[in-house]
Amino acid sequence: HDIALTESHSNIHKLGNDLNQAVQAVWPKRHDVRYLQVYVLLLSWVDDDLGVLREIKGLRRVFKEMYKFQVQEYQIPSSKPDKALKRRVSDFLDIDSKDNLLIIYYGGHARRALQSNEASLWFANRDNPSIAIPSGGIQSMLEEADADVLLLLDCCHSAAVPTTDCQQRTGGVVEVIAACGYETIAAEVDQHSFTKALTDILAMASKGLPFSIGELHSRVLSRLKCWTPQLATDGEGNYIENAEGRLLYERQPRRTPIYSILCETRPRRSIVLGSLLDTSSSSSSDYNQETPSMNSSSTTSPPLSDSDDECKSSIGTSFPTVEGCGDRDPQVLLAIRLDSDIFDLEAWIEWVRNAPPEAKDIRIEGTYDSFSTLVLLRMPVTIWNLLPENSAYSFVGFV
Repeated sequence: HDIALTESHSNIHKLGNDLNQAVQAVWPKRHDVRYLQVYVLLLSWVDDDLGVLREIKGLRRVFKEMYKFQVQEYQIPSSKPDKALKRRVSDFLDIDSKDNLLIIYYGGHARRALQSNEASLWFANRDNPSIAIPSGGIQSMLEEADADVLLLLDCCHSAAVPTTDCQQRTGGVVEVIAACGYETIAAEVDQHSFTKALTDILAMASKGLPFSIGELHSRVLSRLKCWTPQLATDGEGNYIENAEGRLLYERQPRRTPIYSILCETRPRRSIVLGSLLDTSSSSSSDYNQETPSMNSSSTTSPPLSDSDDECKSSIGTSFPTVEGCGDRDPQVLLAIRLDSDIFDLEAWIEWVRNAPPEAKDIRIEGTYDSFSTLVLLRMPVTIWNLLPENSAYSFVGFV
């Protein structure tokens, strides 16, 4: 058994600071939506065999009509695809500015690179997988942008890794929501796909206040995972039984979406999305047109809540409760290793007393005193997404 991380420890004060930092990144007290312009580039293949254009059509409609973003599509050719795509992305980056947000979506095939620490290879179709693009080349171009960048990746092996040393920099933030892990097969185009869930959640959220990418990931995850498989049937609608006479359930094709930060700034912050003001100029998809500023009528970004009273007072119709998930956001359980052999309860109570109200759902599930202290800590996925990396913090599972 691997016990290497047992030597990594933090302390109660560092834990409190990290939790504060994560909460402030998800729900900043001064909620200034910083973007004057938002541009979206939707990528797929000319020779696509998955039917992704059906889903891209819906996603485009939501971004363009409900958020008033400037949206363009590009289908990657099979002839010299790497050169063609880099040229298109380079043109897209002509609008690079700290006042802008750039959103890149890719829907299609992908496979693992030769090296485990390299970004995946994108390819057009199953019949000719040799026509492929190293996605790391495109990703490195985006990591160098001054603008904030959001990558939405609906493909297999899509969890992204940084290709440049941009963890601490003066440029923009680069965040990723990927359909699945690096060694996982994504769901294909149907009601179980990442893009379908993403499009539905974005549509619901468009009527409320701005929201962080951490919140968006949490709700997409909730929509995909809070689902009960149906009984399997044959072509005539008859229930299927196994050899023991037990009824079979349909295959579970849904995957857990992955959130990551490729590039960040200090203090840590998350990209914030919101619908633009609806004016006559917003309907144009021409990148040379002026784009209205994002609606920033609210100066605070309250936490997501599914209680009726809090929803009405804070986020209106954004992110309604996902059926089957109860009345709370998805949460995780973490194992925290502290360097003291006795848990400092007074220090924790002091942190709770001074913590922002958004931290109310962070709870201790158990403490174990030994050579050091092991704390089992429950928190919303939205906060975990923005919790600073620390080898003393280990993921246990979704709860």
